[in-house]
Amino acid sequence: MALVALSLFNLSCDSDDPPMDENPDGVETPITSSVNFENALIRTFLLSEIEANHPEKTTVKQPTMLDGVPQNMGKITIKLAPTSVSKFSLKQVDFDTSEFSISPQVGEQNIIAGKPIIYTITPAKDPSVTLQYEVNVIVKPIDPADEKLAMKTFGFLISDNGESGINSDVFSAEIRDIGGFYQRYDTAVVMSVPDGTNFSNLVPYIEFEGSSIAYTTNVDGDDSDYKEFTAGTSIDFKYPNIVAFKIYNSDKSRFHKVVVYVDIENPIVFDSPSVTLNDGKIVTTGGIDNYDNVIEFTNKGNYPIKTSRLNASEAEVIETPEAQPRLYYSPISLRKDKDELHTGEKGRLALTANFPFTLTGEPGAGSGIVAKSYVVKVQFKTMLSSDAIKAFSTSNNSSNINFEIYNPAEIEIKANVYVEYN
Repeated sequence: MALVALSLFNLSCDSDDPPMDENPDGVETPITSSVNFENALIRTFLLSEIEANHPEKTTVKQPTMLDGVPQNMGKITIKLAPTSVSKFSLKQVDFDTSEFSISPQVGEQNIIAGKPIIYTITPAKDPSVTLQYEVNVIVKPIDPADEKLAMKTFGFLISDNGESGINSDVFSAEIRDIGGFYQRYDTAVVMSVPDGTNFSNLVPYIEFEGSSIAYTTNVDGDDSDYKEFTAGTSIDFKYPNIVAFKIYNSDKSRFHKVVVYVDIENPIVFDSPSVTLNDGKIVTTGGIDNYDNVIEFTNKGNYPIKTSRLNASEAEVIETPEAQPRLYYSPISLRKDKDELHTGEKGRLALTANFPFTLTGEPGAGSGIVAKSYVVKVQFKTMLSSDAIKAFSTSNNSSNINFEIYNPAEIEIKANVYVEYN
């Protein structure tokens, strides 16, 4: 009996003095470190993408500290008003970065709304012990009636459109509020692309405000003609297609309608950059002389030329035998023989010349009359008006459906004239 009692006594004594790494009572062993983490505590968590006064509420629950060492994880909750931003990052830290580091790092957009993420602060002196925070950003849902709907960016990336003739990333020349033109569109997007672009196979790059976006190539159709647009979608922008988008709010009770026009910068191309009147022969008659087909031009653009006559916007005499330059061509215009001049179709340049008799006539033997050049540089300015190329006009350029996206079409018109020397 004495032996049994002694054994029980010895066993009881052993249990009263457990090793430091055992936990018989369910109490966690304190975490210890020579590092004082008090100076590394996060007291404010600012987001790079949000103004400092924008969060509706930020709650910071610090970890339990023992002798300057965290015993558990802290928790930070940031509640934001409705925003279109989807990824966030820590803007700054207040501790000495030579003593502590943080992961993810400042500026890394690792925070996604509604998905908690762990931020870890590690001391340089003793990386075996860390300070951690669970960070959760909560964005207040937007009332569908208050959702902002807008086209923000529209373009074509070379990575998606290299085979269609896009040789560098291009973005919209203008995104314009057109105030419900004909109660059909809210916004117009105008794109200039390189000459030779294949309009029928273009993949847009789009940034928008709203919940979803759909497109159509038939603006005269109904809602069933609209298809969901996703990244990588190829769209046929070649006229007569007119491409429009609808940007919807979350419950599709509202939408914002956007029309997109895409064209090259040089739609009017002359057969030659210069031309000489009268097939190069000397102009022999003075007074009014009509030239109905001086040279032809081709519409290389995506949209038709609908104006019956495009008059020259500028005409400058750059070479003349006279002491003072005078313009003897008027009017100068581009004409066509049909209502609309479509892609690949030709028109003609016509003008009326009115040379004085002192510059024309047949020379006689020994008359002292020599041939000289008379050269005029002519420009034709055009603009995109809705879905047509029209003559540029300062009187109607203020209209919200007229867009200056074209380079002036230029040509030199020469004439060989006579000058008599006494």
